Amino acid sequence: MNKKIIALSVTALLTTGCNGVYDNFDPANAHGTIELNGNVEVGSNLTVDVADIDGLSGTVNYTWWAGETQISGVSGNSYTLTADEVGSYISVKAEYTDDAGQAESLLIKTTDPVPEMVSDGVITISGIPDDGVILFGAELTADVTDADGVDGSISYQWYADDAAITGATAASYTTTINEVGKQISVQATYTDSFGLVEMPVSNKTNPIIDPTSYSLTLSQTSDITVGMDLTATLSVNDATATYQWYADDVAITGATSANYTVAATDLEKTLSVTVTYQNGSKDLTETATDVVYSAVVKNAAELISAVQNAAENDVIALGSAIGGTYTDIAFDANTTGSDVGLVVSTNGVKLTRTKDSDAVIKGKTCFALTGDNVVIDGLVFEENEAFFAGGGSGDTACDSSSSTDAMLKMDGNGVVVRNTTFKDHVGDQGFFWIEIKGLNSIVERNLFSGTDASINKSGAISIWHNETDGDQEGHTVQYNHFTNFTTDGSAASEAFAMQVGRTTGEGSTHLGKNTIQYNLFDTVQVKERLFRVQGSQNTIKGNTIVNSVGMISLEDGAFNTVSDNIIIAGSGLKTGGIGLSALGHTISNNYIAEDAYTGGDRGGIYIHDDMLGNSGNKLTIANYTDAELAVTINNNTILNVAQAFGFDDKDSGCLTFPPYLNTSNNLIAATSDSGLSKTVGTESNDFTGIGCSLNSNSVKTNNHVFVSDVTDGGSVDISTVSGDVDGAETTTNADGLVSGTGAQAGVGADVSKLYKISADEVGPGSTWTWSL
Repeated sequence: MNKKIIALSVTALLTTGCNGVYDNFDPANAHGTIELNGNVEVGSNLTVDVADIDGLSGTVNYTWWAGETQISGVSGNSYTLTADEVGSYISVKAEYTDDAGQAESLLIKTTDPVPEMVSDGVITISGIPDDGVILFGAELTADVTDADGVDGSISYQWYADDAAITGATAASYTTTINEVGKQISVQATYTDSFGLVEMPVSNKTNPIIDPTSYSLTLSQTSDITVGMDLTATLSVNDATATYQWYADDVAITGATSANYTVAATDLEKTLSVTVTYQNGSKDLTETATDVVYSAVVKNAAELISAVQNAAENDVIALGSAIGGTYTDIAFDANTTGSDVGLVVSTNGVKLTRTKDSDAVIKGKTCFALTGDNVVIDGLVFEENEAFFAGGGSGDTACDSSSSTDAMLKMDGNGVVVRNTTFKDHVGDQGFFWIEIKGLNSIVERNLFSGTDASINKSGAISIWHNETDGDQEGHTVQYNHFTNFTTDGSAASEAFAMQVGRTTGEGSTHLGKNTIQYNLFDTVQVKERLFRVQGSQNTIKGNTIVNSVGMISLEDGAFNTVSDNIIIAGSGLKTGGIGLSALGHTISNNYIAEDAYTGGDRGGIYIHDDMLGNSGNKLTIANYTDAELAVTINNNTILNVAQAFGFDDKDSGCLTFPPYLNTSNNLIAATSDSGLSKTVGTESNDFTGIGCSLNSNSVKTNNHVFVSDVTDGGSVDISTVSGDVDGAETTTNADGLVSGTGAQAGVGADVSKLYKISADEVGPGSTWTWSL
């Protein structure tokens, strides 16, 4: 409804004294003049201007009237009209004495009364964000203004796209999902103070937004590679939107648009982007589901190409197989040679799998890691076999000797293999899953499962030693899980879980400085040697060996340390614990239990004789004094082992080189519930029967032996305190490990330094680390 606002402008000049308005009329006097300026309407300011040619330096007194009524409280030369003056004429009287001494009284009056002032009412909507974006669930309020005033109540009706919203008749309305995509308006109905009916309608809002419809998407969240262009898209067009890209939650400098090109510095980092919208009041973040790679491959051919074209420190990820498989990678039955296989020669290259990949490398397999600092992380090898029968003939890059192949051959320095699964060796060709050369490589947190122990020249890991110090040394094998090494027939004599050193010759004297620690061997059942050690100055510590067959056998080389290991064969299994040629080794704080083996070539701790004639060992004996080659055997616990301590008599090497043994604080004990018919403390009858004895400088101190037979009749007896079965005072900890107490306190292994590793603590994806 339109209304006309009535307003009058007045400028009145009094030039006569008619009608008796001048009380002191004098024809000789020059009278003053009066003007009234301004619009005659409510809210307007009227101003009186008085002038007199006789001069006017004194005070002028003003009186204002509305009609016949004086307006109280007004004495100045201006006044703002109010609604009270509507319908009245406004007049002003000015009184003063001019500078000629004449008293003046001037009067002026508007030519029309103050008009009735009428205007349209206005209705607006409040509760709208500054950016105009309204989410459903927002409360909107109608605000009515009318200069004429409102007489009585106001009724309301809210609309969505011009359709009345049922029940929406209050001053406020909370939007619902039904209004999503629609524009909201409101109409008010009321009567103003002049009795006029008003029906103003508001402007329409922007369409209502479903807050759940605000979403942020990335053009690609997986298989992201360096150099790729990514785009972030906000589902609702918002001119206030700003962007920030992140790599591993760290803001990328300058990456503040919706588009981003993946940089080399993002390699192996997780990218994300945050959009801030609605004038900075809200934000959304979208994160990639996987890290950035240099290349993502989908089959063997793509993998070969990526490896051949790799730059230093590239990360190549195997995605789930598409367009081919990962079987028989780089194998060609008609091609042989020392470069045949997948040869990773570029330094620092990493092979891994994408996060959700199910890629499995199968079949004939040869990965030759010849570059330095190459990494294998998180791959899966299953049902693998050597390229060709009769390995070691120079047919492939993985040939390692005259008789064996490797599946993964680590020739470079600083090579790392971790979080990888090696499962189910197939075929009848012996090979090791991993062979290690070079310097300072690491094999950690892998699973080795399912090899046939009846195949000779096979096993999980083989570490080379070289005659030259500073070459082929310093490797670490840790936190791996070895399991399911079994056979349906007879285990082969040269099938091992681990081989450290590869020769009986001079190479065994090399200081390998390898560390084999905190691995779990569970159900690894080979013949005699779980570990075959043919090198010097290696450390085997903190491993858990359970339900397994085969000793830690130090055959060739000197000065190795075997400590803090738990070896529990399991009920009825016949295995042996630690075997050694007496060449300066240290056997300390080991826990050996539940071994039923009876015979001439094994024991809880067993001293080899038949390897002393090997050329490397003969060289060691020639180069060191007897005292330097003294063996230290201290603080070990041997519990319920049929032959706790034994000696070999096969080759009579002990006649020319008697074992120099210093034994102390060892606890050998048996319990009546062990299931063993007999337990022997020291088994040496055959050893002494051929004339062998210990080095005369050997020392035994505080060894406690509580078994059915302290010796088997031989002349060697390591005990200093002895007693019967069940005679040892012991206590058992939460892991079931027994330690001495009472009279046996401090004797045997310190079980606080031992940890019985479980399967979930080692192998791929594990994070457990040993701490004392």
